[in-house]
Amino acid sequence: MPRIEQLLLPTRQVDPDQPVPQGYEFRALMYLSAPPGYGKTSCLVRLAEQCGITHAWISLDALDIDLRRASIYLHEALRVAGLPEPLPAGDGGAPVQPNSDEQLLAALHRIETFGKPFLLLIDDAHEVAGSPFFTTLRGFLEYLPRNCRVVIATREDLPLPLSRHRQADRLVELRQETLQAEEQEARAYLRLFGVDLSEDELRLIWRRTAGWWACLKLFCISWRKLDESARRGFLEKFRASDRFIAEFLLESVYTTLPPQVARYAAAAAVPEFFNEDLAQLLYVSSFGKTLTRAGEPEAAPQDGSWSESLLALRRMNLLTQRSGEHTARYRFHPLFREYLRHTLTRETRAVLHSCTAEWFAAAGLGERARRHQENAQRLTRGEHPVSDGAQLGEAAAPPEAASPPEAMGNSGLFSRRERELIGAVSLGLSNEEIATKLYISTGTVKWHLNNIYGKLGARNRTDALLKARALGLLD
Repeated sequence: MPRIEQLLLPTRQVDPDQPVPQGYEFRALMYLSAPPGYGKTSCLVRLAEQCGITHAWISLDALDIDLRRASIYLHEALRVAGLPEPLPAGDGGAPVQPNSDEQLLAALHRIETFGKPFLLLIDDAHEVAGSPFFTTLRGFLEYLPRNCRVVIATREDLPLPLSRHRQADRLVELRQETLQAEEQEARAYLRLFGVDLSEDELRLIWRRTAGWWACLKLFCISWRKLDESARRGFLEKFRASDRFIAEFLLESVYTTLPPQVARYAAAAAVPEFFNEDLAQLLYVSSFGKTLTRAGEPEAAPQDGSWSESLLALRRMNLLTQRSGEHTARYRFHPLFREYLRHTLTRETRAVLHSCTAEWFAAAGLGERARRHQENAQRLTRGEHPVSDGAQLGEAAAPPEAASPPEAMGNSGLFSRRERELIGAVSLGLSNEEIATKLYISTGTVKWHLNNIYGKLGARNRTDALLKARALGLLD
């Protein structure tokens, strides 16, 4: 993307074979922080291709919290980049094997002694947050040698010394709102995949994906699998329930959330925006709808853990604020918000819509309150709720209730895969057994079951089987 490359590439070039000249200043630290699928790694690849100077790339994973392993990888990356090997020990013996924080520092020191312009690219830095490796890296970034530029890509915000570099105008900071595709970039990207949409169709998909590159690509994959006659209907209904979108959100985002944070996020996803007070109210209200093994209603925790959940969602870059908003109003990406709501039972969603209506009414947002109360009533009656875009004229998505309420029970609403899962559930198979039988992951099984429960208005497996049998979905 030329727009992003202009932000990352230095405005003044230096000779890659000469020492960095005195008085030369450039952006020393580049920090890319966004959820998966926003093109961070692609940016690193393009930067490495176009920087024109010696560079090394390290891609981290959870195993790299081990200092010895991390230092070996860094030394090897520097060797491949062409940096001189460490000098032998003073007694002429072999170099000390890198197995400690001193050896990791020695690897970083090789960059400084190189003297010439050097670029260090670090991908997936969130994997080692809080580790000794991260502590050493943070110390290196505190002073950053003059000849070195560092690019860090991460899914989560990290406690790095950004402020110091920001004040010295030595920081390039790219986040979700900058990395996401602009409308014309989305058009060009879709055309790369042979998808040519009209202006209105493009705007619809761009708004529903909110410029999330991975979701744009998954839309293209789904689109190309359809024949011409099926594409119009797919375009109108495209949302988080699309198979590829759902699997991406499940495997790359949802499963990374601790259970408590996932529950907090699902509750907070019911309103179109929320603050800490509303999210806390909805989180607490989401309890008591199911029974524990002892037969007692599930109780909400009393330890204030909801505040930690909000901080976790902010740290993981899963919350955004609209341009011009300076209050603590948080929003989820529209597709992820829709996915989160699908994880809730119909009964729980009705309760949370009702709570949201009361909160919005007290805040003087009468029209929003009325819409949420209407959705609470629709869910209670077994009907589809109306989407926010249809309610508020935002053209974000067509109404979920485009079909008449009674169509909810129509067997045509169930895909072939959902019918297979209903049959497997009727055999008494567990999620793990169903996954093995159908050659899918257990996470995908859970996603399909949530969709099935929502379509049937069912609360659990037994209820789902009774309703599926009444609809003729089971022999």
